[in-house]
Parts: sequence; C-alpha cells; structure tokens
Amino acid sequence: MKLKRSIFFPTCRAHHISSVTADFLQENDIKAVILDLDGNLTGYQKDIIDEEVMNWVKNVGSAGIKLCIVTNPGPRTTVKEIAQMLKLQAFSGFFPKPLPRAFMAAQAYLDMDFKNIAVIGDQLFTDILGGNIVGCLTIWTDTLAGEPEGWLTRQVNRRLERLYLHTILPHFSSRAPYLP
Repeated sequence: MKLKRSIFFPTCRAHHISSVTADFLQENDIKAVILDLDGNLTGYQKDIIDEEVMNWVKNVGSAGIKLCIVTNPGPRTTVKEIAQMLKLQAFSGFFPKPLPRAFMAAQAYLDMDFKNIAVIGDQLFTDILGGNIVGCLTIWTDTLAGEPEGWLTRQVNRRLERLYLHTILPHFSSRAPYLP
C-alpha cells in the first residue's frame, strides 16, 4: 500500500499496536519504531503489560526492527521499570511531545534517518503530530479500551481529537487508512 504523509494526518491507523506487523513496517522501509507508552503499550498510569503487547515487541524486535519508548513526563515513576520489562530504552524528559527534541533523542539512540522510523501512538496532537514534524511514518492507534486517562488528556487532547475526527478527517479518510 502506497502511503501518503502530511503533518496534519497520521500516515495510517490501527485498532491496536498488534495490527502493525513487521512485514508492513519492512514493506515501508521502516527499520525502527518509536512507541508511546500510556494508552498504547499499557493502560494510563498502569504498570501491567498485556501479553499481546509483549509478544508484539518480541516479534517485531526479532525481525530486526529497533524499538524504543518516548513518553511525556508525568506522575508515573515506573517508566524505566516498564522499559526494562520490555527490554527497551525509554526517553521521558523536559521536552515533551510533540516537540522535536524528544524524537531527536530517540533518533540518536536508534542511529538512523527519520524517514526509516515509524511513530506509533494513541494521541493525535502529541505522538502523531510530533512524528510528522520530524518526518517519520506515523501510525495512530486506538486507545486501549476502558483505560482512564489524565485530566489534561481527557479534557483537552481528546476533545480536540473528537473535533478533528468529526470535521476534518471524514473529508480526507483515504489519507489515513486503517491497517487490516
């Protein structure tokens, strides 16, 4: 599938991170993936990693695709512990997504061009916008079902995303197709 890139749209969408296969990544010349943590790999502020996510990380990594985590700073103190469970490097610091600095730190660690890196996340205005700003392929996942979110995410980001989904995206739905 030929994918289009734009700063305002994800390259494509996925219902769950496990929908993003190593084959799909390799077909699109992706050699590394920057992963969001909350709502994507784990529930918000949760320390439990689903077995399906663990298997996905293992399978994609064994296909030779490098992985790391970029997450915005917050009250969570277990980012390092979760990264260790997944055997991944994590970046969380003073420069939050979507600012390029967070992605640049991950890019330096991954040691490759942004055009060969995908960003997978559940928030349009942090994960996807930030990935698009630096030139990555972006995959917008549905948030893990039933997980409570922080106030800022719920009251600001999700409201803006709903506005986007109902007013802008329908006119450009072919620009962000769901992966099978």
